[in-house]
Amino acid sequence: RYLVRERLSAVPELILQATPALVLLAFIVFYLGFPLRGYRWARLLRQTGFGIGVRDSQEILYLSWFVNCVVPAKLGDVYRAYLLKMNSPAQLSRTFGTVFIERILDIFAIAILGLAAGFWSFRDGMPPAIRLVFIIGIVGFTVASALAAIGADVVGAKVSTSKAGQALDAFYVQDAAGGPYGVDSRLKLDRLP
Repeated sequence: RYLVRERLSAVPELILQATPALVLLAFIVFYLGFPLRGYRWARLLRQTGFGIGVRDSQEILYLSWFVNCVVPAKLGDVYRAYLLKMNSPAQLSRTFGTVFIERILDIFAIAILGLAAGFWSFRDGMPPAIRLVFIIGIVGFTVASALAAIGADVVGAKVSTSKAGQALDAFYVQDAAGGPYGVDSRLKLDRLP
């Protein structure tokens, strides 16, 4: 019902009406993201015990995104795991695991951007209590993501508010072994955001 011929025929005209500078900026931002994605995937693979160069991971990512554009159901991710398996001694289970972790990281990024966009869009018409919830959500989610990136697990959080409306976030953080984070090394505590 939505993909009728009349609507599809209007698409080229709508594209031509777009601001060329913004289209070019979107193109540049989109393709500059690939080196970052390649670096992220190569880093995830290294953490599983298998090293791959950033250039190789970018090449595989480009091919898998192409497959995502042509084939439904995000099969490009499956193809990415297959390409890595065919061109290296990497285990397929580890490859799928890193692809899954990447999707989880993408969900975190979308959540942070969604909270920030919601806050920015409704900032003037938002009651102060809701504004506080948005700010706590953005800050808390960003801190939790940063902690996870350095190997810490957030196992609890507490938010306290003063009568003046100030908020204090307290996070309970542990290391991968389940102990208090940073007990064995002061340097770990210095790296906390």
